[in-house]
Amino acid sequence: MRIKTLFLTLLICFAAQSMLGQEEPDINQFVAVDFPPEPINMNEIKTAIGYPQAAIDSNIFGVVVVRVLVDEKGAYVKHKIIKSPSSVLSDAVSAKLSALSFTPAMVGSKAIKFWVNVPFHFRLTERSKTDQTYIEEVVAAYSKKIEEKPEDYTLYLQRGVQYSNAENFDKAIEDFDKSISLNPKKNKKKSRDYFYLFFAQLHRGKAYNYKGEWELAKANFNAAFQTFDEIKVVDSLMEQVLPNIYIERGLAYARLDMYSEALGDYKTAIAKDNENACLVHGFIYDLAISKKDYPLIVSSLDELIACEPGNLAYTLHYNRGYYKIRAGQYESALKDLDTVARQSNNIYLKLGAINQRAEAFRLMGKTTEALAETQKAMEINLLHPSAYFFRGKIQKDLGKHEDACADFEKAIAYGLEGDDLVELEALKGEICK
Repeated sequence: MRIKTLFLTLLICFAAQSMLGQEEPDINQFVAVDFPPEPINMNEIKTAIGYPQAAIDSNIFGVVVVRVLVDEKGAYVKHKIIKSPSSVLSDAVSAKLSALSFTPAMVGSKAIKFWVNVPFHFRLTERSKTDQTYIEEVVAAYSKKIEEKPEDYTLYLQRGVQYSNAENFDKAIEDFDKSISLNPKKNKKKSRDYFYLFFAQLHRGKAYNYKGEWELAKANFNAAFQTFDEIKVVDSLMEQVLPNIYIERGLAYARLDMYSEALGDYKTAIAKDNENACLVHGFIYDLAISKKDYPLIVSSLDELIACEPGNLAYTLHYNRGYYKIRAGQYESALKDLDTVARQSNNIYLKLGAINQRAEAFRLMGKTTEALAETQKAMEINLLHPSAYFFRGKIQKDLGKHEDACADFEKAIAYGLEGDDLVELEALKGEICK
């Protein structure tokens, strides 16, 4: 586990949303202005908002978008939450928002009341090593409080989370056990006992996941789901972390070789939280690879390509082309591999795509096209071992065993490795003396 910290970056972008000349402008009507409002005291508000500890403990992040009505003097009038990943974050923003001041919106020389969108970005970043000292200080503070209130089960839960952040999972589990044992478990509308029971079970499951104790992890996630189903009044924070439990339990299922259960949890996580869908599609891809489920590999790569439009997309296109060949989708594979061969600046990726195109054509029975692709690869690099390997396979299909064996020998001499080398040795055993 990488130790993480969270910091808040407040970025401002504005949409012109107001009505000219009205006491209470319509929140949804667009009006063009010469100068939209600009924040004056954002650093002060940023410091005041901070990052709620409940969100830190529950790994909640995302964007809170607030629409603020600014008056002719640039003062806050009121606001409405437009988007938020959790009430924990939106409540923290709302509590300090009235102190945010702006320059007024201007139409010509006239200031007007104006609705403006303000997004607040709560982001996760990797902790530096110096943050270990901070965690130790927090653990010490909770330990002192526990000495004063040894029966306070909430303190054990909070200290356990900090132990987890410090990767001391045995200590964390001890604290989660203590929190659960001390919890009176009163399931009443005004009681918070089940709320803390739920999070203790969740965090204990995550700690077991990190330790690689998958059965115990699964059992704790199941217990958390049961607590959620039984609770009288469900808290919005509990609902917010449900997708995370499905992801964590899915990881445990995958390690326990419970393929369909893992896939079901991953799909449920996506349905409940589309914002983190790209991460989960990556888990689905890993799961499908482990089972050589080629259609699922291809469909997960469809999603990952949509998530990653940058340079990494060429690698994903190559992978999708490769696995489409394994799934028998040759025509579609050729399109992916052609994209890589023509557009990628990575010479190794380009050569790999050309050779895989040769393989697709070979499997389609188009030997002329297949040979042309291997020739392209050799023109780029005459010593490229894979080009000789794939050409050798084509020669074998044509019954030209002597030529095939000569290509196989060159492929070995030029350094063929991995699964291709294993396959080559098997083919040599069939046709070469």
